[in-house]
Amino acid sequence: MAQSERKFIILFDYETKPKTKHHVFQATRRTANVILDAGCECSIALFPGPEKGIDDWVVALGKKADKAVSTMIADALTFREYQQRFFINRARGLRKYKPDVTVNSRFLANAINALGSWIK
Repeated sequence: MAQSERKFIILFDYETKPKTKHHVFQATRRTANVILDAGCECSIALFPGPEKGIDDWVVALGKKADKAVSTMIADALTFREYQQRFFINRARGLRKYKPDVTVNSRFLANAINALGSWIK
């Protein structure tokens, strides 16, 4: 059992696929909720990539790794900040459907009236 007020920092591997990023987000959210429910602090460190895991990244950085890891941990986001950042960076809307008509009018009623004669 986690001790109350203990601080946890979650760090998952870097991912590029949108579906995998969503799975990582869900896993991070579930893990963070368990930690927060136990009365502990939870932060999420964001892995910069493009290396897949922290071990590859540390090897790639060489002597600079100690400072880089410390900076990454210091810059860790709160759970709320992490959630907001995930949804801000996501593309929204219907991506697989393209519009039949593009409307550029101050008033939608004017556009509908103009289209009415075109539809008939």
